[in-house]
Amino acid sequence: MDTLVDGEDPIFGIDEDPDDKQLLAAYGDMDAEDLEITIPALASAASNCSVYLNSFLGTAAPGRRLGSPTIKRRRRSMHELFQELGPSTFRRMYRMREESFFLLLDKLDATMNKVMNRKKRTSGATPNGDITNMARLSMALRWFAGGDKLDIAALHCVHVNEVYKSVWCVVDAVNAHRDFDITFPTDHNEQQKMAASFAAKSKCGFENVVAAVDGMLVWINKPSDKIEGLGVGPGKCYCGRKKKYGLQMQAVCDANRRFVDVYVGSPGSASDFTVWLDSPLRALVETPGFLKDGLVIAGDNAYINTLHMVCPFRSIKGGPKDAFNFFHSQLRINIECAFGMLVHKWGCLRKPMPVNFKVANINRLVLVLCKLHNFCIDYDSKTKLALHEDDNINIGLAGGLTQLSVREQPRELIGAGHDPDPEHRSARRRANALLSELPVFKMLQHIEKEGYQRPPTNTRR
Repeated sequence: MDTLVDGEDPIFGIDEDPDDKQLLAAYGDMDAEDLEITIPALASAASNCSVYLNSFLGTAAPGRRLGSPTIKRRRRSMHELFQELGPSTFRRMYRMREESFFLLLDKLDATMNKVMNRKKRTSGATPNGDITNMARLSMALRWFAGGDKLDIAALHCVHVNEVYKSVWCVVDAVNAHRDFDITFPTDHNEQQKMAASFAAKSKCGFENVVAAVDGMLVWINKPSDKIEGLGVGPGKCYCGRKKKYGLQMQAVCDANRRFVDVYVGSPGSASDFTVWLDSPLRALVETPGFLKDGLVIAGDNAYINTLHMVCPFRSIKGGPKDAFNFFHSQLRINIECAFGMLVHKWGCLRKPMPVNFKVANINRLVLVLCKLHNFCIDYDSKTKLALHEDDNINIGLAGGLTQLSVREQPRELIGAGHDPDPEHRSARRRANALLSELPVFKMLQHIEKEGYQRPPTNTRR
């Protein structure tokens, strides 16, 4: 049997005061040998009980390990940080100019206060001081741009958990603010203005296209179990065309590449046509009187020709139909350009979403990225920016798509739902039978009447 050193605690090795032994011996029947073992154990148990009681009574800060020391941090001044970065580096790190950043902060400041008040800790103190809304917006935009959470936490002198807390604070604030809402215009005059903007881009005089539609894959990690809200297993999220797990996002844009409708959350294996059938916009478009008479939406071959949708002809190698496909693509390509701008601006879309992000939260996040995309077009610039070098490295280390050029299109994500399904084939057959009554036929007649042809291939290098 092991022996104990005099005065040593048998459990924690804490020296005890000999006066305590004499005090207990005076009121108890234990001999000195028993007290040698019992007293330190009782003292240790009392100490542990005190710590646990403090935590239950609310005197310990929630979310922290019991007994963990407070790490002293000096909050970074955002104004000093922005001044050190300079205008060029600031735009690459935050994907907008400094003036746009402060305009966004002014819009979100009151809403962020409401969000943080709902999530405010009920007990404990903040010995390092509260984190300002400017710092939270800074952290969120850096993460949206593709930054690593550890680097962001170190830059802002906060705990790493505050990075994601700031991300969701900004997500909730943007979604709660009505100025950022994405809605398809219901006023016919506004729709006519949208069609006029597309007509200005058309080289053949198409005046009836009001918007362009397409789908994009939101990259996620393989879900571990049945996905909440979708009612499907993880296999349904695998996109065979892109060889990735993801969620389908369908978006509609105007001629300025602003999103006017976003529908996200379908599993990655769903076709674009299936997502369109499920989208609320499709029900609105097919409601009589919603679209101004004669206006249509331009889509690719993943969709079908209807009274409100115009798609290219398939398997055409020449003639008027080939010319129609060319001039149709001049307008439809705006949605692909919008996706390219979105992915170039927000680097978090170039890599899988974090494993612990739920599908419902990813939907909220992607919607906010689209809203901030519109904000940057309205108040900042449509110019594509190169990713910051550190962000590009972080994206590559996470297995994402590094940016090789600001002019590249993220083909690994765009057009994920082109694989036809039986419903898509039968709908296409019905549309072909009524082709002469659809808007696409009138647009084809315009091409034939005016004698438009596909321009010769540009062979310049």
